Amino acid sequence: MFRRPIGRGEEGQCQGHAVRRGVASGRVGDDCVLAAPTRATDLAGLPPAFIECCSAEVFRDEDVAYASGLWAAGSQAELPVWPGGFHGCDQLAPTPGSPRT
Repeated sequence: MFRRPIGRGEEGQCQGHAVRRGVASGRVGDDCVLAAPTRATDLAGLPPAFIECCSAEVFRDEDVAYASGLWAAGSQAELPVWPGGFHGCDQLAPTPGSPRT
């Protein structure tokens, strides 16, 4: 799954921006576990994860399922669920020094 070495250029080799470009272009299937880790079936041995979501988040259930899978596999995960928030609500808060503060 995550740790399997994959040769250069093969479907499934994907990290960060390369994942998004590959999925968008159709070169990487949208079932790639690196594009969406919740699709992985083997979560054992992964490093600690910080997963945060809001209670009205569209991805909340997926985030909770991923954290639960990590815990079941013996990995560490921190999962704060912020009450009342929605996807992207943290981007609406003014930053220090901005004209809105």
